[in-house]
Amino acid sequence: MISHPNISVIIPVFNAEKYISEAIQSVIGQTYKAYEIIVVDDGSTDQSAQLIHKFREVSYHYKPNSGLSSTLNFGLQKVNGDYIAFLDADDYWSLDKLERQIKEFEINPKLEIVFGHHKRFYNKSTEELTVDEMTDMLRTLPAFFKASLLVKVESFFKVGLFDETIVMGDFLDWYRRAIDMNLSMKLISDVVLYRRVHNENMSLVNKEHISDYVKIMKASLDRRRGLK
Repeated sequence: MISHPNISVIIPVFNAEKYISEAIQSVIGQTYKAYEIIVVDDGSTDQSAQLIHKFREVSYHYKPNSGLSSTLNFGLQKVNGDYIAFLDADDYWSLDKLERQIKEFEINPKLEIVFGHHKRFYNKSTEELTVDEMTDMLRTLPAFFKASLLVKVESFFKVGLFDETIVMGDFLDWYRRAIDMNLSMKLISDVVLYRRVHNENMSLVNKEHISDYVKIMKASLDRRRGLK
């Protein structure tokens, strides 16, 4: 186990001027300090770049717009760390996320991926929240998302890059491949991620690509049949 291993944090950005500063600040404020922040701007046309440039801790990279999976793969080419973490530009981490997850690898060096739990919050004022939304914000839920994981760099690349033909479910596809390869995973009970619910969430914007989920699950089934 490397003493104080370095973590490469990848943040993909597309027109996220409302939220990106909060996301970056949640990485800079981590209690675990051995990290690099790689922000990949997928052709934003708003003020995202100007806001990102205010953070001297960030390695900023611009590319023409080509979608989330392509943006993530671009960032993965830049990693120098021993571990990889991801954060969506509209979400933020608990400030001890990396420290808590690194400790799990110290306890069990055979682990390859550590997930945590998350809470959702709504991009509304308190007065606008419905009773159901307020109840939802109190829930603590398992987070098998890319923004909640910490993964060893060699384990990530053993599974491979994100599939750039998939619009919805980029991480689900990668996660299914990781499961099919029997990577060693652990889910800790700590809340490591806060997910923002708003009208521009990709699951709402890209509804027409919902069939990608069927494609992902079929591919996983096909891999499993091939192993038998």
